[in-house]
Amino acid sequence: MKYLLLLLFCLTFLELEAQNDQNAFEDFQNAGGKVSWVSFEEAEKLSNVAKKPILISVHTEWCGWCKKMEITTFKDPQITSYINSYFYPVHYDAESSDTITFKGKTYTNPHPGKKRSTHSL
Repeated sequence: MKYLLLLLFCLTFLELEAQNDQNAFEDFQNAGGKVSWVSFEEAEKLSNVAKKPILISVHTEWCGWCKKMEITTFKDPQITSYINSYFYPVHYDAESSDTITFKGKTYTNPHPGKKRSTHSL
């Protein structure tokens, strides 16, 4: 009985989210001039609206080359236009303590309080 109620709740939630997904997809397409970073969850939802690969930019707070890419590559209008047109870009902190569910699997950082502890994703 619990599972039936949970299933009904999920189906109702998915129905409401489908309408929001189309609006999010339209906002994503009209970003213009900058990379439209989305979360893993948003990328997964958007890919149900229009099939595109997911581009993951992995970074950390201490990474100098990551910062250089943000200042140069991810500010270039041609590159940002290409990324926004052909991918769902996800900007991801490799040392994040967030719990991420992607394609039905849950990922965590095994040691979120430790310095330079990498996420299992």
